[in-house]
Amino acid sequence: SYPNKQHKQDALSSFYRIGGAIPFVYKQEDNYFIMDVLRIPFGGSSIASDNAGVCQYLNAVEFRRNIGMQDGFSCSTNQYCGECTVPVAVDDEKDMSSRCQNEFNIDRYVKHGAVFLGTKPNVALSMTSTSSNASTKPDLKNFVMVDVNMDDQPMISTSWNNDTSTCVGALYSLQYTIYYNTSGLITKASAKIKYKNVIFAAPPKSNSVFFVRQSFAVSFLPEVTSGDE
Repeated sequence: SYPNKQHKQDALSSFYRIGGAIPFVYKQEDNYFIMDVLRIPFGGSSIASDNAGVCQYLNAVEFRRNIGMQDGFSCSTNQYCGECTVPVAVDDEKDMSSRCQNEFNIDRYVKHGAVFLGTKPNVALSMTSTSSNASTKPDLKNFVMVDVNMDDQPMISTSWNNDTSTCVGALYSLQYTIYYNTSGLITKASAKIKYKNVIFAAPPKSNSVFFVRQSFAVSFLPEVTSGDE
């Protein structure tokens, strides 16, 4: 039994329940961005969105609700389904060059950035800073750092080639695997990044736009212990 309602709420928030929001910290260079909800594409912005499960930028990822990757099958509102492909509209070559260093830049996740997931949902309450942009390092003892790998592709830096109008090494897909234990805590996380070269091609009609598609995925897996093997 609980002495009061608040104690019950505090106890319940000490572990994740299905559909719960995942707090995280995004590190970019020497800055730390404290977020209360993990969102696609997992880092670099604090713009709010409430449409959890919708396949588009900055929508919430929910605990133990997978967003998978499967050719020819796209996510729609409030579904947790196959390939989550986000079309990014590019206005012109100048816009493409700018986006090459932002949305399409894999360095945000590998060389100049890092993502830390809260092991439990109430972890944000113990952060040393309440600011969304902390100049000092927050307390990360209750966070796990996401281990990022290049999925067998060589390590490169995203760059814009003006001569060929090409974004070299543009982020093509980002696939997260998040592990949890029987206590409802996140224990570790990893991410695979794939990239490809994208050549800007001006649309045939003046009122058209050039689209670049990116795919995102999240898989939740139970932690395997020695007794389960």
